[in-house]
Amino acid sequence: QLGSETPTSSATPLMVAGLSGVTAVSTGYDTTCAVADRKAYCWGDNGDGQLGNGSATGEVAMPRQISQLADVTAIDTDDGTTCAIAGGDVYCWGRADEGQVGPGNTSDVVTPTKIDGIGKATAVTTDAGTVCATVSGGDAYCWGDNDSGQLGDGGSTSATTPQKVRDLSKVTAISTGANTTCAVAGGDAYCWGSNSTGQFGQEGPSSVSTPQKLSGVADVTDISTAEGSTCAVDGGGVFCWGANTYGQVGDGSTTNRWTPAQVQLPK
Repeated sequence: QLGSETPTSSATPLMVAGLSGVTAVSTGYDTTCAVADRKAYCWGDNGDGQLGNGSATGEVAMPRQISQLADVTAIDTDDGTTCAIAGGDVYCWGRADEGQVGPGNTSDVVTPTKIDGIGKATAVTTDAGTVCATVSGGDAYCWGDNDSGQLGDGGSTSATTPQKVRDLSKVTAISTGANTTCAVAGGDAYCWGSNSTGQFGQEGPSSVSTPQKLSGVADVTDISTAEGSTCAVDGGGVFCWGANTYGQVGDGSTTNRWTPAQVQLPK
């Protein structure tokens, strides 16, 4: 998944061979993908067909172009599923056990499959069997696993087709991870799904199926959630909250944080 010709781990940065003009990169669960010169490339593990090369076997140590896609602007891969935006449309492939690859079924797909009902997409995110995307009009859609309400449609039933996130507009960023989804809408931060470790930035129910506005952050421009922790960029800096066993909140402690804590950047 390092793209360095050999499957040897490295403790220092290695340049990925053969790519230039890179504008996006994503890595998750032993697979890496990137957008370079408006083309999509993936490499690493392919056990679920997440490389999009027509098979679901073997490993690839060098970037391989996904030839079916053109005019690619975004890509995300995690947990055996990969999704990309190409020509304004959303395509997914790989693991589909929760319906996250789309078109109405749960069969794995080894080549990019267009997600119907999503046009003029601006962002896409996938993790743990859930996929979400935003469109130019400011709406957000999610599909796949919904056990904790992470689709934001008011229920807990998984869906194999896109479901519009309720009560949310002017969405400019979105992230889903480990059964939690968070978004930026109108400069505010919202989260829904699992709140088991305080991913919502507040104590409360263990899960919620519709977006909850977060307090403690304002003028938010970006947000990311994964493995029980959430971070956001706002006008005052970087804030994180939630699971903090390994110090991932960045406030100098290893205690879970139920409210946003400002990341202490080195001076």
